[in-house]
Amino acid sequence: MTKKENKEEWKSLNRLDMWKDYVELKYSKGKCIACGICIQVCPKDAILLNPPAASIRGYILEDPIDLDKEKCVMCGVCVALCPEDAIKVFVDGEERTLIVENNGLPDEFKFEGEIEIEQEKCPKGCNACEDICKEDAIKVDKTVELDTDKCTYCGACVIGCPAEVIHLKRTRIICEEPDTKIMEEVKERLIGEVRLENLIKNVQGNNQQG
Repeated sequence: MTKKENKEEWKSLNRLDMWKDYVELKYSKGKCIACGICIQVCPKDAILLNPPAASIRGYILEDPIDLDKEKCVMCGVCVALCPEDAIKVFVDGEERTLIVENNGLPDEFKFEGEIEIEQEKCPKGCNACEDICKEDAIKVDKTVELDTDKCTYCGACVIGCPAEVIHLKRTRIICEEPDTKIMEEVKERLIGEVRLENLIKNVQGNNQQG
């Protein structure tokens, strides 16, 4: 499937220096689609979502996510589940996904799900969902048309819709599923309805801190 081009510019989110080694978490704003999956799966609730409008219409005014370094334990769950590889972990400068290497989470996965769009409530002239979909699964003409063969059920359109009229429910994660506690937690967090209010629960607190 064809993805829209994105520019890779990596910045360090967090770094842990040890006696001999160092572990660093890096993030690419250009690759991030603000889908919120990293926020959903973080076991420490260390990732915060900035206002959704930051990612609308193909350009990003600020980083869609922020990281609470006090909470982050560099576990790599966000790295393993990011559909766009926008977050990476480096150990001594080498890219590693330790939680996958140690069979905690699968190397590849995809979702099945359902999407409902309240067409009658879509704002006229708004193409936000089409603009932010990196899979080219959404086309806006007189109505919003969804290509389910291309849709990955990532949730970016749900977060980016200014009218909140796109409703997504993930029904299944397809992967070679490891029998681990973290995999069970990931399934519990990701399967079900994607609700914007759940993803932005930390935004106001984050803004107050700034």
